[in-house]
Amino acid sequence: MSTDKRVRGSGGVAVLRDPIRNRGTAFTEEERTQFGLTGLVPPGVLSEEQQAVRAYEQFMAQPTPLAQNTFLEALRDRNETLYYKLLVDHLPEMLPIVYDPVVGQAIEQYSHEYQRPRGVYLSVDDPDSVEAAFANLGLGADDVDLLVATDAEEILGIGDWGSNGMGISQGKLAVYTAAAGIDPARVIPVMLDVGTNNETLLNDPMYVGLRHSRNHTEAYDRLIDAYITAASRRFPKALLHFEDFGPSNARRILLEYADKACVFNDDMQGTGAITLAAVLAGVRAAGTPLAEQRVVVFGAGTAGVGIADQIRDAMVRAGARRETAAQQIWLVDRQGLLLDDMNDLRDFQTPFARSAGEAKSYERDGEGRISLATTVAEVHPTILIGTSTAGGTFTEPIIRTMAAHVDRPLIFPLSNPTEKIEAHPADLIHWTEGRALIGTGTPWDPVSYQGVAYKIGQANNALVYPGLGLGTVVSRAQHVTPGMIRAGAEAVAGLVDTTTSGASLLPGVANLRASSATVAVAVVRQALEEGVARARIDDVVQAVQKAMWQPEYSDHPARGTTTAADRTTPTGTRVESDSMGQIEVPADHYWGAQTQRSLIHFSIGDDRMPKAVYHAYGYVKKAAAMVNQRAGRLDERRAAAIIQAADEVVAGDLDAEFPLYVWQTGSGTQSNMNVNEVIGNRASELLGGTLGAKHPVHPNDHVNMGQSSNDTFPTAMHIATVLEVTGHLLPQVDRLTQAIRTKAEAWVDVVKIGRTHLQDATPLTVGQEWSGWATQLHDARTRLADSLRAVHQLAAGGTAVGTGLNAPDAFGEQIAAQLAELVGHPFVAAPNKFAAQGSLDAMVAVSAGLRGLAVALMKIANDMRWLASGPRAGLHELKLPANEPGSSIMPGKVNPTQQEAMVMICLQALGEDALIASAGAQGNFELNAMRPIIIDNVLHSARILGDACEKLRRYSVEGTELDRPTIDGYVDQSLMLVTALSPTIGYDKASAIAHKADDEGTTLREAALASGVTAADFDRLADPTTMVGRPRSDLGLDRPND
Repeated sequence: MSTDKRVRGSGGVAVLRDPIRNRGTAFTEEERTQFGLTGLVPPGVLSEEQQAVRAYEQFMAQPTPLAQNTFLEALRDRNETLYYKLLVDHLPEMLPIVYDPVVGQAIEQYSHEYQRPRGVYLSVDDPDSVEAAFANLGLGADDVDLLVATDAEEILGIGDWGSNGMGISQGKLAVYTAAAGIDPARVIPVMLDVGTNNETLLNDPMYVGLRHSRNHTEAYDRLIDAYITAASRRFPKALLHFEDFGPSNARRILLEYADKACVFNDDMQGTGAITLAAVLAGVRAAGTPLAEQRVVVFGAGTAGVGIADQIRDAMVRAGARRETAAQQIWLVDRQGLLLDDMNDLRDFQTPFARSAGEAKSYERDGEGRISLATTVAEVHPTILIGTSTAGGTFTEPIIRTMAAHVDRPLIFPLSNPTEKIEAHPADLIHWTEGRALIGTGTPWDPVSYQGVAYKIGQANNALVYPGLGLGTVVSRAQHVTPGMIRAGAEAVAGLVDTTTSGASLLPGVANLRASSATVAVAVVRQALEEGVARARIDDVVQAVQKAMWQPEYSDHPARGTTTAADRTTPTGTRVESDSMGQIEVPADHYWGAQTQRSLIHFSIGDDRMPKAVYHAYGYVKKAAAMVNQRAGRLDERRAAAIIQAADEVVAGDLDAEFPLYVWQTGSGTQSNMNVNEVIGNRASELLGGTLGAKHPVHPNDHVNMGQSSNDTFPTAMHIATVLEVTGHLLPQVDRLTQAIRTKAEAWVDVVKIGRTHLQDATPLTVGQEWSGWATQLHDARTRLADSLRAVHQLAAGGTAVGTGLNAPDAFGEQIAAQLAELVGHPFVAAPNKFAAQGSLDAMVAVSAGLRGLAVALMKIANDMRWLASGPRAGLHELKLPANEPGSSIMPGKVNPTQQEAMVMICLQALGEDALIASAGAQGNFELNAMRPIIIDNVLHSARILGDACEKLRRYSVEGTELDRPTIDGYVDQSLMLVTALSPTIGYDKASAIAHKADDEGTTLREAALASGVTAADFDRLADPTTMVGRPRSDLGLDRPND
């Protein structure tokens, strides 16, 4: 009987056996008593940090990478939180252990190393049991965010490994959690066991899967449909990730269900996205337009064609026609160069098959195939991509042939594991004399060549799919759209600086959590823009940060941290008091007396203090608590509770607790006290106190310790401004600038007539005109970014008037340093607190930067709408995308709506800048009391300008086309070409010719010939293509491509 009890597990034994709840020696004395653990663990209490140190020592003691993988999996089975703590702390080191390449070895040994089940195993022999399998998990519709499923036909280049492939689903989910903070309690690994053709497995007595060959009949499709149907019905908000399916199934499953469920295939879409990110960074480094690239993909399977799809679509967005873009890509597979007369092409390969006539003269081998070497020699590719798993096939002759025709060849040998890579980076660097831009599928050390250390970017899907998955989860997207994937790729490409010699084309994994968050933000915004997001999100950055699970022990051994939403909600009111006496406040809110008085006295209009200010205030209060605790002024128990409550403020969990209006005291005191009261009550609740009792945490004595509204509100203003400008506005400006730059490069040689004073002027190219816009934006962005240097100086520590009364020595320096660490920006203590509190000049300077940006944007928007005017009675050099009907009465009318919206937004920002400048001049003595209106308008300008940049780019710039006949017609009819005659025939005679042509309605050429200029001289001197200077040089495009 006692044996039976031990087997079943009860009380503390059940807790210790549950990897989600178990924390081993980290259980406190109180928890050991509460959960029946007394005597079941050693008496010493270790922190999670100490446990992580010991676990890392154990990890390092393992003799082989495979043994390290086995150790980590065992730790995961015992203590999931500690497992992820270790993984997050050492992610660059451990990522290759828990995933590619070591996970491949672990999969080969899966049946022999099998320890315990994790996830769901679904059988092709019994698809009717799929519903029951999911039901047995006992999870509800809101309990699951992500499922990763595999049929294990094509595992990481090692082939078919049957039910052992469950290791790939588990490994993928580990990366999702470590890299992007997907909650591991809200995921399900899935093994779709359809049999295996691996004879080794079928003859292995330890094999845990079905013992028959792969089933490719309709039973396979029944299982897939049963899985997707059941998973989507039971977990309607979850993302279904497909991994390592064979090429015959991967693409058709994705196409079949893409519009029916929220599905994603990493081998096709993820590999394509990360390769596209490398390509975007590479063409930026090479200085050549994307639409002009010639791409050879060696290995035309699921991954290779997925990459081709992404590059083709990106070329289309860069201005190429879809058919033209497809003709810029050549696929080479086992049949050689794929041609349209081949009868064994897969459906997804046919869009890229070349005309057999085109390749008629190409050399063929003895079997009639056109080899990779011949293709490279004939095509002169600028980009060479390998997904063949054929090691060493990018030979020296092939690479030297390619490099002979392109200045900066982009070469991506992506196959893995290492022994299957098409070429080693060191060889590629040497064969191209250091000119190659390289991305690989596996990690490589930097390559030294002629004094330069070339960093090799790893096209690791982990740079994309975790953030993509997180963004999909946060937005609750109905589908994973091509736009969301593209947004993720562009976000990754934007994380690298390719301007330095030897720079990597892709970011490393050292800051993978931060880069995943960046990707997720871009994905959420795209989902919202496309209307596929089911979540309502006001602050995307906060929503992403809030969603990221942290590997930290919670207050009690269960998944997650108790939040404000978990408490029982009282109704009615409670009585709180302040120095003015008692007042009733809502019983179901955390705010207190001073907040309630502000709501009564300042309920003016509908303008509420921006939530970004409160999120920034959360950082301030957290940093103050940490500094005060280290100084011994605040005990550890209260500090921990304040820090947790402040974290909830930062994450936006308590947004409903900040109802105050912008219109309040000019110092922001009511908002500071709103934060103090909310954090104080929430912290007291966490410690078992009662709301409104101000015990054990007091809003003034503890939360506001060493602080005043006069120094903390401007500090929060600065933090909120930096986060808004750097997190939202500047990235959108950069993307718009790049989109304009891309158009400039595409149209660099298109000659048009310039205009000054709204009158005809001498020619330039469209590319030169657009490059001016791009540079104008870049310069405005630089000035705005420069203005943030002053905002990095914080008033914290000055307290009431700048003297630091009631704050300990060096408090300002310490809290600034703590904020720099918490927020991730270079904040410092303001050297003179009297200036920092008596003025708001730094905010005025930021507003001036916003004004400069608005001026540039308005000029560009106005230029575009004038150039698009028409279509019959205007300039109509540009054809803007038709996004919506333009008139309720005039059928067929299309208006430049994005440009008009941009102009209005710029006017709004200019007006807000005038207000901010006026308010900034209102400082009196030791305090500027116009703070709320300044921060409200700065944040509003930054937000709407960033949003407008995104809309102008996506809905206008990227889709804008040229009306070439109109442009050419203006050039032909222009009188200002006469300027080129002036040095030869003189200004006066040239002027007379222009007037003659205008007065008589003739062409300039006819007037010139009638005035004695010979036809040969006119045609030579008045050639508009010779009058535009060096447009390719102006845009930095004068390096040869071939």
